[in-house]
Amino acid sequence: MDFDALKNAAPLVEFAFWLGVAVAAITLVMLAVTLVMRRIALRRDRIYLEAVALWKPLIVAEPGDAAGLPRLSARDRSGFIRVWNDVHESLHGGTTDNLARIAREAGLEPQLYGASTKLHGVELANGGQVFLDGAYFA
Repeated sequence: MDFDALKNAAPLVEFAFWLGVAVAAITLVMLAVTLVMRRIALRRDRIYLEAVALWKPLIVAEPGDAAGLPRLSARDRSGFIRVWNDVHESLHGGTTDNLARIAREAGLEPQLYGASTKLHGVELANGGQVFLDGAYFA
């Protein structure tokens, strides 16, 4: 590319050239970001489908049918929570002892059922309300 000809061009032409270069660069960056976001979305969907395949039969099974739950990895946590919520919502806000047991065994009972009424092993007499330095946590 002959940049010497650009030096002799009118300032407006030079500005238009560099503006075009900047727009092309921004377009390439946006393309790269779009491809990365697409890859992340596909990975998230794949993890969700794997979680559905693994956890849905265990969650909907009768308590006597399941011998034990597999270990819940950090990678599968969001997929497990989505599957658990799907089953919980199908009960129209109700719950079963099996869902509660699975939440407890997975270690996600506070996240799935809301704040716990225990604070560092101490049962709170006021039903789970905590006041710390003027802040209120329910």
